[in-house]
Amino acid sequence: MNLKKYRELFPISQKGCFLNHAATAPVSYATINSMKVLCDQMQEPLGKHFYESLGILEHTRRLLAELLSANAGEIAFTPNTSTALSLIALAIDWKPGDRILVPRNEFPSNRYIWQNLKSKGVKCEFFDLDHPLSEVLESLDLSSVKLISISLVSYLSGQRHDINAFGAFCRKHDILSCVDAIQAVGTIPVDVHQADIDFLAGGAQKWLLGPMGCGYLYIRKDLIPKLHVPLVGWTSVRYPENFDLMQLDFSPEATRFEPGLLNIASIGGFKNSLEELKSIGWKFIYQRIQNHSIFLREGIKQISGITLKYPHEKYLSGITSFDLPKHIHPKKFQASLEKEGITVTMRNSTVRVSPHFYNTQEELLQFLYTIDKNFQKKRLFLPKEKKEKLQTDHWVLINGVTGTLGKEIALSFAQKGYNILGIGRNQDILKTLKNKIEKNYSLQFEFLTADLKNSCEVSLLIEKLKQKSQRYDALINCSGIAYAGTVSSIDTSALQDLIHLNTIIPAEFMRQFMQTLKSDKAIGILNIISPSGRFSLPLLGPYGATHAALWTLGESLQYELTKESQHVTTFVSPPMHSPMQKTIGRQLLRYFSLSGKFNYSHAEAIAKQAVDAFLAKKSLVLTLKMRIMLLLNLFFPQWIKSKIRKKWKREEK
Repeated sequence: MNLKKYRELFPISQKGCFLNHAATAPVSYATINSMKVLCDQMQEPLGKHFYESLGILEHTRRLLAELLSANAGEIAFTPNTSTALSLIALAIDWKPGDRILVPRNEFPSNRYIWQNLKSKGVKCEFFDLDHPLSEVLESLDLSSVKLISISLVSYLSGQRHDINAFGAFCRKHDILSCVDAIQAVGTIPVDVHQADIDFLAGGAQKWLLGPMGCGYLYIRKDLIPKLHVPLVGWTSVRYPENFDLMQLDFSPEATRFEPGLLNIASIGGFKNSLEELKSIGWKFIYQRIQNHSIFLREGIKQISGITLKYPHEKYLSGITSFDLPKHIHPKKFQASLEKEGITVTMRNSTVRVSPHFYNTQEELLQFLYTIDKNFQKKRLFLPKEKKEKLQTDHWVLINGVTGTLGKEIALSFAQKGYNILGIGRNQDILKTLKNKIEKNYSLQFEFLTADLKNSCEVSLLIEKLKQKSQRYDALINCSGIAYAGTVSSIDTSALQDLIHLNTIIPAEFMRQFMQTLKSDKAIGILNIISPSGRFSLPLLGPYGATHAALWTLGESLQYELTKESQHVTTFVSPPMHSPMQKTIGRQLLRYFSLSGKFNYSHAEAIAKQAVDAFLAKKSLVLTLKMRIMLLLNLFFPQWIKSKIRKKWKREEK
C-alpha cells in the first residue's frame, strides 16, 4: 500500500500533524473538485443535468448501504446527524407515559431531541455507563420504555459499545433501538442487519472524510410503513415526477423522509469520499485506525500522570482520550501542541486524539514526544497553592458564579486567598466549584441559589445573606442574560427580564453591599459589563442599554465613595469563549457584513485581568480599541451611523 500516494490526496497532511478527525475532518482534493464540477453545473437549467444528479444521489445511496450492510431503500439523506435523529423522534407514534433511555454523557443532539418530546408526555431519562452497556441496561427499570438511543462510540471518551448485543437486548425487550453512529462508521465494520437495530444516524464530515451538510438515516425496512412522515414534499411519494396525482401515496422506501431536492453538491462530494475510501480498502482503513489507537494507548501509558478516559481494551475506536494531570494547565498545554503544528481537541482537561488511516506512526510519535517533553516544563504547570493564606477571614461575594466567567473569577480570588460565597443557578456547577476550591486551596466556598427573576426569592436571598455571620471585602457582579435583537423588535417581557437581571439585580446587590454586607476592611465592587453598553450595534441595543445603565450606576456610586476607602471598578470585558458570547456572535454575523477574525479571549485570562485591576483599585478598565470607539461614539456619532448603515443587513420593509 503506497501510503504516500494517499497522503498526497489530503492537503492537510502537508500542513502539520492533524489528529482531529472526530471533530470535522478535512476532505481530499478530489472530493473538492467533484463538488466544484457539480456547482458549475448549476449555471445551467436543472433539466440539463437533473438525471445525472439523480444518478449521483442513488449511487451514493448504494455505496452507503453497502458500507452499512443495509438495503439502499432503507437509507434516507438528511442535512446532518441531528436532523436524522429529529426525524426519528417525530416519526414514532408516542403515547403519554412512554419513556426514553439515553446515556448521560451523550453528545447534546442525542439528548435535546428526546427531551423535546416532553410536550407529548414522553419522559427522557439518563443513565450512567460505568459498566458495559448490556450489564447497565439489564439493571435498569424498563417499564414503559419505548426507545433507547446510544452513540455507538462516545464523542468524548472513545468508548465503543457492542452494537450486536445492544440490538439483541432491545429486540428481546420489544424496545426500539436507535444508534448515533457518526463517530463509528468509517472506523469499524457496522452491519445494521446483523445488529438487528431499528434506526441509525450519521454524517459524512468526520471519519468518512466527506463534506458538511450531508447526513444519513437508516430505518429498518419493516418499520418504514409504520412511522409518521413529519416532513412531506413532492419527493416523499412513490411517483415524484407525476405531478397530476392527487392522492398522497408515500414511497415504500426511506426516501419518503426526503421531502424535496437534496444538497447534490454535498452528496456528490460524499460519493467521491466513499469511492476513495472503498478503493483504498475498508479492511485496511479499519486496521490502520485500530493500530493507531493501540499505539497511542501504549505510548500514553508510559507517560507519568496521564489517565486514559476509557481504559478497557476490548472495544477500541478511533478516539483515544486522556485526562491531564491536575498540575498541568490545559490551555498552556494546548498552545504547546499548536506551536508544534499538532491539532487535537481539548475539552477542559480532557485531550481527545483521533488519527485516520493516512496518519503515520511518525506523527503519533511526534505527538507522544511533544506531550512527554512538555510535561517536564514548569511553564505548563498550574500556579502552586499558597498554603500560607489558608482559612482567612476574608470573603468575596460573587453574583453569577456559575457562568463561564464567574467560575474563573472565583478561582482567581481563591488563588489570592479569599473565601467565596457564590450566587448562581446551576447546583451541579456550584458543587463542583465548591469541591475544587476547598480541595485545592483549603478555603471555604459557600453558595446560595435563587430564581433572580422572582422578587420574593431575591428578597429571601438577601435576608439569608444578612443573617450570615461573615461580611465581605468585595462584591463581584458578573451575572446576567444575553439578548440579540433590536429596540424596535423586543417584546415588553423580554425587555423587562433584561433590565431586571442585567441592571436592577446587580444594582440591588451593590446597595445591600454598601449598607449591610461589606466588611470593615472592604475593598469595593467589581462590575463586569459588555462593551456594547456604550457603543452597541443596533442588534444589541436593548442588551447594551442594560449594561450602559449598570456602567452609569457604577460611576455614580464611585463619585459617592470619594471620601470612602471603597471603590468601584467597571471592567469592560472583551469577547470571550463562552456559549452566551458566541450566540451573540452568530446573530451579528447574520445581520451585519463583518470581516476579519473574532478574537475571543479565554475566560481565565479575562478573570485574572479583572481581579488584578480591581485589587489595584482601577476605576475603569477597557482596551485601547474600546477607548477609541467610545470617543468616536461621543464626538463623531454621524460617522458611526454611516459605518453601521453600510454593514447593517436588515431588510427594509
